[in-house]
Amino acid sequence: MLGESTKKKQALNLRLPAILHNLVQPRPFFKKTEILNQHSNRRQTRGSKMSEKKVVSRRVFIALEIVCIILVACLVGATSLYRWQIDDKDNTITSLQSQMNNLTSIVNLANSTVWVNNQTISEPAAGSGIAWNDWTFSTNYAGYVTVTVLSANASVWAHVIYFSWNDYFYDALSYNTSKIVGPVGSFFPVLPSSNVTVGVGNGNLVDGATETVTITYYY
Repeated sequence: MLGESTKKKQALNLRLPAILHNLVQPRPFFKKTEILNQHSNRRQTRGSKMSEKKVVSRRVFIALEIVCIILVACLVGATSLYRWQIDDKDNTITSLQSQMNNLTSIVNLANSTVWVNNQTISEPAAGSGIAWNDWTFSTNYAGYVTVTVLSANASVWAHVIYFSWNDYFYDALSYNTSKIVGPVGSFFPVLPSSNVTVGVGNGNLVDGATETVTITYYY
């Protein structure tokens, strides 16, 4: 047993210088560099991740801006379209209201058109030839025509001739000194026709006549 202990001590004494040399020997610098490199790599990794996050966030923000612009444009377009439709319907309602008012006036014979306005004519004596004047018009609706004649001649007459519903219609009226100014006694009913002839003539066989004529269509 003493021999073995001696051997261990001798072996320890032989290894002791090498152990002391290793303890005194400075640590290699590359380990510290590796540690620094590890920290630097971590910082770079964190920086790159932060940079990637910033890029992604910016892209998302730009995409959201584009979406908002598109939505605003769609909203403006839809609003304009609805406004145009509302205006168009308002115009249609106004047009239909105007048509209804016009038809109501026609039913009540409240509309009128002056065909001849205070026109002065001169006619020869009836015994010397053609002693009347004719005017031709058209009527779109049923109504009546008034013929007003101002003349010093007591033998003035007027007539209305037209074709409607496959038939001819004729109506005549003679004026005298008590009925020389219309429209009382000078109403001529008419139906829709494309050819309505209104004539005013001189019935005096000897003397000519000067007349002032007004013809009005009521419908």
